[in-house]
Amino acid sequence: MCILVCGVHKGENYLRSKTSKMKNLIYLLMFLSTPCFGQSLHEMMSQDGLKLGGWSRDDVGITRIASYQYCGKDTLCGLPILTFISNNAIPISIYIVEEKVYLIHSNCSMQLLYNFSLEIGDTLPFGNSTVSLDSIYEVELLDGTSRMRYDFYSYGNLRTSWIYGIGSITSGFLPGNAFLGTHFTCASINDVIIWEEESKPFSCDEVLCFDARPSFEIQKKVSTISLINNTVCASEYSHLWNFGDENTSTEINPTHTYEEFGCYEVELAVYNDCSSDTITRNELVDYCSNNAWTGGPSFDIPFVKIIHLSQDIEIAFGANKILKTYDNWDTREEIEIPILEFKNGIRNVRDIKFYDSLRGIMTCRNSNIVFEEAAIIFYTNDGGDTWVPALDAKGYSSPATITISPIGHAWTNVALDSTLISYNFGETWTSKKADSGINPSSVKYFYVDENNLFSLLRRNNFSLIGRSSDLGLNWEFTSFDLPIFDIQFIDNRVAYIHSNFTTVYKTEDAFETIQKIDLPFDVRTSAFSSEAHGWFRSAAGANYYTTDGFETFDASHCQNMEIINISPINDTLASGLLGGIISSNPSVYDYTKVYFSISKLGTGNCEEEIISSTIESSTPEISLYPNPTNNQIRLNNNSSIDFKIEIFSLDGIKRIELQNQNTLDVSNLANGIYFLRFTDQEDNKITVKKFTKL
Repeated sequence: MCILVCGVHKGENYLRSKTSKMKNLIYLLMFLSTPCFGQSLHEMMSQDGLKLGGWSRDDVGITRIASYQYCGKDTLCGLPILTFISNNAIPISIYIVEEKVYLIHSNCSMQLLYNFSLEIGDTLPFGNSTVSLDSIYEVELLDGTSRMRYDFYSYGNLRTSWIYGIGSITSGFLPGNAFLGTHFTCASINDVIIWEEESKPFSCDEVLCFDARPSFEIQKKVSTISLINNTVCASEYSHLWNFGDENTSTEINPTHTYEEFGCYEVELAVYNDCSSDTITRNELVDYCSNNAWTGGPSFDIPFVKIIHLSQDIEIAFGANKILKTYDNWDTREEIEIPILEFKNGIRNVRDIKFYDSLRGIMTCRNSNIVFEEAAIIFYTNDGGDTWVPALDAKGYSSPATITISPIGHAWTNVALDSTLISYNFGETWTSKKADSGINPSSVKYFYVDENNLFSLLRRNNFSLIGRSSDLGLNWEFTSFDLPIFDIQFIDNRVAYIHSNFTTVYKTEDAFETIQKIDLPFDVRTSAFSSEAHGWFRSAAGANYYTTDGFETFDASHCQNMEIINISPINDTLASGLLGGIISSNPSVYDYTKVYFSISKLGTGNCEEEIISSTIESSTPEISLYPNPTNNQIRLNNNSSIDFKIEIFSLDGIKRIELQNQNTLDVSNLANGIYFLRFTDQEDNKITVKKFTKL
């Protein structure tokens, strides 16, 4: 439907006469032959590059920009809609039918915003009163085109005005809906201003500048990725892709082929001319990384941690559950957490540390504490089967981590103004007042040796590292102007320092000096078995392994879920956990224990065709049975290659070495998990297999 009424102005006598509607109809008939403006209402409001700028002032006087830009067509509630995005990334859905503009809410209810089929004299609600359509007339836009303007009056005062295909030029695109006290400022199409208010607190450049909201998906086939750019109003911005291998692209939806195996962090930077901000988003893509991790048992415990007590005995614990195994998780039993003896009391486990396979300490956090006898520290002498109360709350703050020494000492930051120290494996505790200006409630302790106990105190953007040579009685402190979140001690002089879960530093002189380690990505956590050998995790979730203290590193895992809580066994072996939240309930987790066996196990999860095309000799298919086994393992392989067989236990010790045999006698091995490594005559690794000895 085209708008044909022109030249009808407020102030003409017929507009105020009782026969104004009849005369208006006559004018409509007179203009039936008048050319249309060429675009329907739907076409006008779905023009690429349409931006509607405004501002608002809330009831406490705060002024902010309230603008929208058209970002394409979609379907909602079974209706064709136009999608507009606000300057703070909130989408709204507009439905246009004939001359009416509706806002569709998420529950499919509709709110009428504009009705351009109104006739002069018609009324509509406006705030707490009503307004009357007083006049309709043609106005010229700043680009030279013409639109119809609708003026609404109440008690002789102009209350609001609409312009066809734009909306209200007085109270904003969504009057009274998105903001309290909204005001229109500017409208543009493809950066050409078509309407502008003279008096406004913001310029058109300000209200019509939208920050980007980058988003993308990755589709991978072998070594090639296709990137689907889901950035809101993507065509309005410039794009810079970084594929993580020193290659980039400025296309909106590029493709890229990797030439080497590895984990790559794909980054999308989106920007425009009006904004100085470049907003980025990172995703991880796995091109056949050297996946050196094998699966194990699973746990449904929130924030699970695992303690290794012996070859087969381990404890896994989370906030509300403790599990124990005596056969490397073939079976498990649940250990009871001491119950709080008052209504609605909940006791959550914070930390558990063991001196040996029998003696350990547990700290807990209690909810609804109303009795001083509610214990927060426990000790065990039977491997965690039972826990004995060692320290009641008595005004102490919630406990956190424990640090222990082999001779029975323990330290925790459970006190508000003092350090708590145990000298007898956690059975009793002594309070040591803090040095001036130190608040132990935010201190973390690190036992290195009998002459070196370290502490970490973090305060916003600076940190204090303390050093005690008398097991925590006296301290010397060094200040650093960076937020330190964790420290990995190698010995009493060498340590890796994690700042803000992004940057790694190293000290080789007990913190007299520190040096930043330059890495191409942010590092979240690390676990070192020696100064050279360690595992670390990037902020994007990729896992890496280094044999030279970060000088070089290999990707060991970069699939959908990252490996966390890595615990080194030796320089080539470690265990960790794979998994995370699996439901909308944040307390429901599912973790799988995984093992890092021998580093550089091969081409990981590459597709078969890429393996055969990049490796000169075909990899033989080797299978073994029975698995688990009691006495013997039989091998099936499809190759005539002579290979050496080595059997390693989880602690990295070689237990058996054989040459080119298909039947292996493992009856003399202790029960547990083992790895079979197959190598050819030139010591080139062929493959690694895992088996369980019962």
